[in-house]
Amino acid sequence: MKQEINSSHYLIFGLHNQKYAFESSYIKEIVPIPELTPADEVPAFIPGIFNFRGKYVPVIDINLRICNQKHNYSISDKIIILNKDGFIAGFLVEEVYQVVVIEDLSVEKIDSVFPSYKELNIQYVQGVSTVDDENIIFLNLDSLLTIYGNNAILTGLTESEENEENSENSRTVRNGYFIKDATENEIKILKGRAKDLRQNFQIDKSEDGYPVAVLGLIGELVGVKLDTIQGFSDVKKITQVPCCPNHILGQTNYRGEILTIVDISPALNAKYRTLTASNLIMIIKLSEGMTAIPVEEILDIHYVQKSDIKDLPVGSKIVNREFIIGTVKFNEKMISILDIEKILSKGNLAVNEEV
Repeated sequence: MKQEINSSHYLIFGLHNQKYAFESSYIKEIVPIPELTPADEVPAFIPGIFNFRGKYVPVIDINLRICNQKHNYSISDKIIILNKDGFIAGFLVEEVYQVVVIEDLSVEKIDSVFPSYKELNIQYVQGVSTVDDENIIFLNLDSLLTIYGNNAILTGLTESEENEENSENSRTVRNGYFIKDATENEIKILKGRAKDLRQNFQIDKSEDGYPVAVLGLIGELVGVKLDTIQGFSDVKKITQVPCCPNHILGQTNYRGEILTIVDISPALNAKYRTLTASNLIMIIKLSEGMTAIPVEEILDIHYVQKSDIKDLPVGSKIVNREFIIGTVKFNEKMISILDIEKILSKGNLAVNEEV
């Protein structure tokens, strides 16, 4: 009897040339950094708060939290907004890379790397693994989101001692703008982002929605349900398959498994595409197996409320409505949510079609 192998979706993000990950199931949304309002009487690793759809959310500087070094905030930074057991917080990061599916057994626990990890006061690292030849550090969300408590502060200091220890970092935020040397135009952009997030108020119905990956595809922004995505990968070596229909772009090796790359453009009544080295491939896992679909870029993880889904607007480049679940607003634009399973099963995109 074949043993079932458990796996989870993880979001990989970057900060100071290091890649980190945590489970993507807790992510509500990823947004460009808005203007942050400093909050008094909080640890220094919280540079400020912002209003996210009617709720004030604390932002955690992961670099200061883990490494005791303040990150130099930039207008290009991102905020990953999470909901962990009802507590909503934001993590400040530099880059958001991709969502991947990783087998639980492939993540080496921190206690096997450092058997004396408790004596070393390692609180925030859960384990390590290798993804696409890069070492990824897996973070412990429970520890990162514990703002106060016996083990909450980085070095075991009390809250007041830590604030004194990081007084220079704290003064930078509280006595000046949180982004040092921000230009007037950058401040205007940050204020605009904060206003958009504040005004885009909606009742949270997390039990009546789902997360989607926001992608660039055939010149438009589209959404794909996260639970159908196995991961993303750069286009590497492509093997051409003779006597195949035009929508079969070739085959590639993805972590030891040969996958067929399928161009879904014709199912959406768009032109056939040419696969280039600048493309990513999105790995889709269905009951029949895995398939790769080329996309231009992955932009965000966005939580969609079912009540917010609208019909496809007139003028969309995606004119085949059969394969569209609907559209939803994203950063003042409308994105089409694709029904990937229906596209691959009923879009005349057979992989084993004879020519």
